[in-house]
Amino acid sequence: SYDFFDQITQNKKNNINTWAIFWYASVYLSKGLSLHPKDSYIENIGHDSEGTHCSKSNSFDVKLIKELKVDFNTNIKDNQKVRKACEVFFNSLSIPLYIKVLNKINKINKINKIIKGIK
Repeated sequence: SYDFFDQITQNKKNNINTWAIFWYASVYLSKGLSLHPKDSYIENIGHDSEGTHCSKSNSFDVKLIKELKVDFNTNIKDNQKVRKACEVFFNSLSIPLYIKVLNKINKINKINKIIKGIK
């Protein structure tokens, strides 16, 4: 859903300097999965406009978990509904602001329907 290969070539040309694309590539080449929890124990403070590659944004703000509750399922597999929800979310980050505003309600409804279908 995103042109990651362009990031690799831009890194090679020294136009950008990002580690994340190489992390994604290593996960992909290892046939791995990455987890994107909706609730988190940590707060991402890297989008306060002070960082090298990020402007001010609350797009990655999540509900913080206040108490330690760890319940890992040993049957880890790709969930197509969650993958689609992640694609919708990450694609929305590159959409111009005026389109985001117009589609905000529709996007939230779609994500909520996907998440309700998972439960």
